[in-house]
Amino acid sequence: MKQAIEGLADYIPEFYKTHKQFTNYIEFLNNREWELAVDSLIELAYETGYSFSQDFWLGLINCFEKMGLIDKANYYRLNQTKQIL
Repeated sequence: MKQAIEGLADYIPEFYKTHKQFTNYIEFLNNREWELAVDSLIELAYETGYSFSQDFWLGLINCFEKMGLIDKANYYRLNQTKQIL
């Protein structure tokens, strides 16, 4: 699980790596609080308004699925589909 969540950092531009939500992500990741780590990246996207790639969102969905959080996975899958259309 940790590797999948760590991989999401590859999609974050350097200039956002000092943002509070990114530092929260790192802290939660180090404490093995997987859901909170992923939630922090979602908050980063919302707070910055940055248009993260489809691969970023698919990675988030994949992490939620691996954690068994199917409702969250489906929510973001639906929202990602709407953004593409």
